[in-house]
Amino acid sequence: MRGTRDLGDKVTVGSVGGGSEKSYPLAKVPNNFSYETVSDQPEVEPNQPLAVPLSFHGGVAYSKYNVREASVIDDAGMMLAEPNIIGAGLAATGVTLTNAANPPQYFFEATVNDSGGDDGQPVLYVIAPEGAEINVYKVSLDSGDFGTLLRTKTFAVTPTQPMCRPAEFNDGSNTYWWLGLGDPSNRIQSLTSIVSATAADTWAPSGDADARHFQGVNNRLARSTGANEISLLPRGSDPAVEANWGDEFFVGDVGTKITELGEAAGLLYMGKEGGFYEWDTIGEAENVLPEIGRAERNCQGMVYWHGGFLIPAESGLWWTRTGKPVGPDSNPYNRGNEPFLGAARYFKHGRWMGLAPLGTYIYGLYVSSNGSNALLVQGREREPDTDPPGWGPIIWHIINIP
Repeated sequence: MRGTRDLGDKVTVGSVGGGSEKSYPLAKVPNNFSYETVSDQPEVEPNQPLAVPLSFHGGVAYSKYNVREASVIDDAGMMLAEPNIIGAGLAATGVTLTNAANPPQYFFEATVNDSGGDDGQPVLYVIAPEGAEINVYKVSLDSGDFGTLLRTKTFAVTPTQPMCRPAEFNDGSNTYWWLGLGDPSNRIQSLTSIVSATAADTWAPSGDADARHFQGVNNRLARSTGANEISLLPRGSDPAVEANWGDEFFVGDVGTKITELGEAAGLLYMGKEGGFYEWDTIGEAENVLPEIGRAERNCQGMVYWHGGFLIPAESGLWWTRTGKPVGPDSNPYNRGNEPFLGAARYFKHGRWMGLAPLGTYIYGLYVSSNGSNALLVQGREREPDTDPPGWGPIIWHIINIP
């Protein structure tokens, strides 16, 4: 016999020799709105768990759609105990850094180097542009106090400028992390000493050099400046000395800001408010993705991942590998908001912020449409042989609502 139950269908089999019957649950077929017809949905074998792509119900992204439940997310984050859901990995320890209106934008990992007993202990630096200041949060990655906020360094800056992509570079004598703080009145900073516990690190300012973003390219260092130009620094030169930098080049429309720098296969790539540019390091640049449109901070936070740049823009999260938006907010089946859901839960018309690649996965922050909440999401490439078909080349999961 075959009957229905809340957790899916079952098949009941009578045992040999007149023993009692035993029920075996059957795995549900996911109801993903991206299928053209019901018949297109994949068949599943009994008792086989599924990693289900995001579905949409009332404009909100879910890892599974169930007509009885219609939700797998609550205030604490993603429910991992639901049937047929393989949850994304998440460390048990969290730390509150800043509010959703000013989410972290850049991250880098370093180790303590003050010649003390804690030399070599790992720390994470989280960079958050917040109005007229840049906050650099130092978080312990050591097993003894993992996830502990150790120190916050604040730099006063000119607001509204896209800035602060860091880079690690050897100045001919030492290898430091370098940070640009915007216009000429805010000089380049180098992180010269990393200390343990909550003591203050040593940040050394340049005397005359400025930058907005840094990017290493073939043993050289590229920078963008407050004049929206690009220049290169030779290998083994000191970034803190303005005279060491080469000639400056404009890129594309001189009236739009350079919002980001990136590198792939020895070429420099630049994000601007009006497009994504490829530059051959001798001054020739071309806008290779004008489809993203024009808006403030377009491209800021872009990262290279699995053969292409993921580019945050007002028009969505674009991937140069496909030339199309790939974020769940761009799914055509994500159309509207349920009346009972506040805008803070609405995964549409918001803004992608910090992105962080980690092997197979990409992590990102998505600020809600009303600017009051941020969603932490994880994505991985869709596997054609093992994943159910669905919209887009990336399967996304909401991990938590910070």
